[in-house]
Amino acid sequence: MDTNVPDTNIPVQIELFTERFLSPDMVEKLLTELAKINGITRLILHGPRIASTVPTGPAKGTPNAHAGRKHIQVGQQDVELGVQVGRIWLELEDEDVIEQVEEACRRTLPCGFQINRGLFIRTRPTQTDYAKWGVIRDTKALGMTDPKSKSQICSIYPRER
Repeated sequence: MDTNVPDTNIPVQIELFTERFLSPDMVEKLLTELAKINGITRLILHGPRIASTVPTGPAKGTPNAHAGRKHIQVGQQDVELGVQVGRIWLELEDEDVIEQVEEACRRTLPCGFQINRGLFIRTRPTQTDYAKWGVIRDTKALGMTDPKSKSQICSIYPRER
């Protein structure tokens, strides 16, 4: 008897992997294009953190004047970009959206990119999540917060109450 029944609750997740880090202007253009696509449920920008203050050296503690740390417009929200974006993780409603994402990337990105399919964003709370946040009722918030960041989750579409 075969007990390997595929889990139909596993979401479709893709990773958009660019050949180089994207500038804040390019991230803003790409996110504007992705916001037009229906079927994207969650999105995470991934890359090395850009410190708000200089962490070491003689200028330690002074404001970090990094060109990548900039405010961008995402939908109707002004968001401070705190990472150098090299990967974007997307959770989709179904596989048909992948072609739309790929077309938006071709129109927007000046560099090459790859789209990889896999599981990149957590779908269940971990023990650390429970210890830090308690019971998380909104499953869309899982894996969306940076434990070191004090900023909130940016939502392009208003939450349904």
